[in-house]
Amino acid sequence: MKSNEGNIIDGNFTNSASYTVTGNSSAANVAQTSMNNAALVVSRKPQSVTAKILYDVTTNSLNGAPSGTARFSIDITYTDAAGNVTHNFVVIVGAGTTVGKSVASVSVPVTASAVAVNITAQTLATDTTGQLVAHVYEL
Repeated sequence: MKSNEGNIIDGNFTNSASYTVTGNSSAANVAQTSMNNAALVVSRKPQSVTAKILYDVTTNSLNGAPSGTARFSIDITYTDAAGNVTHNFVVIVGAGTTVGKSVASVSVPVTASAVAVNITAQTLATDTTGQLVAHVYEL
């Protein structure tokens, strides 16, 4: 389940989008937001560009093995001048791990033409019980 997705880009660092999944032996429990490529509008040539995202994982009692596929991840991608897409998994959280409010970031080449963000909370078949609750406050 996801809620309040618009809070990710509203400029307010106190409210958040929420992502919640519950373990029930299924890999089909997914809460996901994909913010499609957005053109970077720049009024002057920057020396550097950094994409930052404020997030936390307040509850993570999923009981599956902590290794393997992430239960919560944030992938910030960018498209370079040649049209190549680069993935940057800036957050990868396994089962049973919580994270206090944190900032993840990635340097984006100043020649990049677009940036996209993919936020995913997901259970695996090994997660028979438990719950994961994550929040994204701002990009």
